Amino acid sequence: MTIIQTYSGKAFDFINPTIDMVCIEDIAHSLSMLCRYTGHIEHHYSVAQHSILVCDNLPRELQLEGLLHDAVEAYVQDVSEPLKMAMRKERPLGFSDYDVLEKRIDAVIVEKFGLTRPLSPSVKRMDRVLLASEIHAFNIYAKNPALWKTWEGINTIHIDTYWDDWEAEEFFLDRFETLTNSI
Repeated sequence: MTIIQTYSGKAFDFINPTIDMVCIEDIAHSLSMLCRYTGHIEHHYSVAQHSILVCDNLPRELQLEGLLHDAVEAYVQDVSEPLKMAMRKERPLGFSDYDVLEKRIDAVIVEKFGLTRPLSPSVKRMDRVLLASEIHAFNIYAKNPALWKTWEGINTIHIDTYWDDWEAEEFFLDRFETLTNSI
C-alpha cells in the first residue's frame, strides 16, 4: 500500500496525490514535529520554525512561497541533502525514486496553494541564509568546521530560541492565515 494517514485523518496516496489530500493543518502539524538535521542537534528545532524564519525574512510578495518552501516534507519527511545526493548517485540519470515522488507531491502542493516552481532565487537564497544561521546558532559548525567550510562568509540572522512543537504549529498556521487572508 502506498497510502499514509495524515494527522487530520486524510488518506494520502504517494503514487496518486490530489489537492484534496493536502491540508494546511496536516502540513503545519507534521513540519512542527519534524526535526531539522535529521535530529542530530542538541534540541528539537522544527522544519516549521525554519520555514517561518525563511518567510519572515522575505519581502511580503514572497512570504507564502517562503513559508511553504518545504511543505512537501510534511509528506515525504525532511531527507538530508547528502542522503538525496547519495540516492541520486546510484541512478544512471541522477534522479532517485525519491526525487520523482517528491516532485509529484510538491506539484500538488503548488497547485493547492497557487504557488510557482521553481522556487524564486530570493527564497532559495534565504533558505541558505537560514541554514548558515542554524549551523552557527545551534553549535553545529563548531563540532566539525571542515564539513561546513562552504558556509563561511554567508550573512546570517540571529536565532536564539527553539520553539516547542505546539508553538511552531500554532505560529505556522497563524502566519499562513495572515498571508492568505491578505491576498
